[in-house]
Amino acid sequence: MKTIIMYYTFSGNSRKEAERLANEYQDVVVCEVTEQRKRNMLSAVSIGCPMAMVRGASKIKEVAYDLKQFDRILLIAPVWSGFPAPAFNAMVKRLPEGKEVGIYLCSSGGEAPKSKEGTCKMIADKNCKLISYQDIKTWKTTQAM
Repeated sequence: MKTIIMYYTFSGNSRKEAERLANEYQDVVVCEVTEQRKRNMLSAVSIGCPMAMVRGASKIKEVAYDLKQFDRILLIAPVWSGFPAPAFNAMVKRLPEGKEVGIYLCSSGGEAPKSKEGTCKMIADKNCKLISYQDIKTWKTTQAM
């Protein structure tokens, strides 16, 4: 089964999770997703957090892979204000139908309970099968930076 790990990172924690997951799979491709406009801390808080709370999608650069060629797509992103970052929403919009999808959300709080149901529904609305949903607590990693 061919797998792609797509991740968006702001502070580096999602990248570490992507690298960790890559070691668990064979025939895996790791792909960093970047926003068209690079965020700084001020824009992440003042624009990104409110956008995340309404499930807004940021503009991301083209992905170098055809997602239709993969059986399984793992999405990794940070949690902002209790919701996946806007780049995550942009990744979901690009999902082809019928794929197996895993979600890994990284936050210093360790979970996104306010948004889990809606996030899972986003995957179902793309006619994809959710195979995993994990909240990853990264506060130790963040404090070590």
